[in-house]
Amino acid sequence: LVDRIQLSNIPNPFGSATEIRYFLPADGHVRLKVYNALGLEVSDVVDAAQGRGLHFAYYQPSPTARSGIYYCVLHTEYGTKSIHMILTR
Repeated sequence: LVDRIQLSNIPNPFGSATEIRYFLPADGHVRLKVYNALGLEVSDVVDAAQGRGLHFAYYQPSPTARSGIYYCVLHTEYGTKSIHMILTR
């Protein structure tokens, strides 16, 4: 099932906010987190049970967040996917 998980964000690069889109091939518990380039968690975007299908979440960095690369990681019961997102200020 992990090969059927899809994860993306629009726009990328982004300024004030980005929409995170993900497809789940099966029902399950989802954790969607954002990490900075040092690997420190900066946001816990989603932590909930969700059904199969397409989902949307929004990430708005704190006003003190610096420009650079961030990592969006989707953890599920059947696998993990990650993407990089570029914040420009």
